[in-house]
Amino acid sequence: AALTSRLEGHRVSIALANGSRIDDCALISSGRRGDDRLWLYSNGADTFVPLADVTDVWESTGCGLTLGRRTSPSP
Repeated sequence: AALTSRLEGHRVSIALANGSRIDDCALISSGRRGDDRLWLYSNGADTFVPLADVTDVWESTGCGLTLGRRTSPSP
């Protein structure tokens, strides 16, 4: 839990117990007392994932680009 709270506000990827992954999403919250879910923002939507389903979390090293959207102003 301490590692995931240090990653709040960062872009992360997570691996789930069912073998799937959520890549390059924003970690909004790693859960608070009474809420054992990660709050992620991915592909324009909020997603809540139970911590029990998460097997690994790491900071995303992607370039931060999302198809169809610029991350810096046009020249």
